[in-house]
Amino acid sequence: MNATQILSDLALLVVPLVIPAVGTYGVKLLRAHVRAKTLTQLTGVASVAVPAAEQVGAAEGWPSTQKKGQAVIMAAGLLDRLGLSVSPPQLSSLIEASVSELKAVGGQLSTPTGTVTVRVAPPVATTTTTVAEPSSTTTTGE
Repeated sequence: MNATQILSDLALLVVPLVIPAVGTYGVKLLRAHVRAKTLTQLTGVASVAVPAAEQVGAAEGWPSTQKKGQAVIMAAGLLDRLGLSVSPPQLSSLIEASVSELKAVGGQLSTPTGTVTVRVAPPVATTTTTVAEPSSTTTTGE
């Protein structure tokens, strides 16, 4: 037996063991990525539906239960367009979480006067950097 034959036989023994392990690991990574992307889409849908329902509900004088119902309807429609489906309890939880998040970032929900202030995200601080142009004067060695 030469070295090439030994390496070939070794590869034939190792490759069938390695491929399933790598495949299993790859599938787990793919599932985690899909779940994270789906969760991001779900929370994104809720974060759009809640402020929209809140604004319409405040203008129409709806009670909070009617606003939540409208948010659920809007979110369900958006999820359907995205090809995602969740159970009614899961959708309700997403809406409630979005309401809590809206309150946490300073969004004021219904008030007795019917005014609503909705900020979906806190303001972002910006900074400005000024870069001075290099001086165009030259000095000579006198």
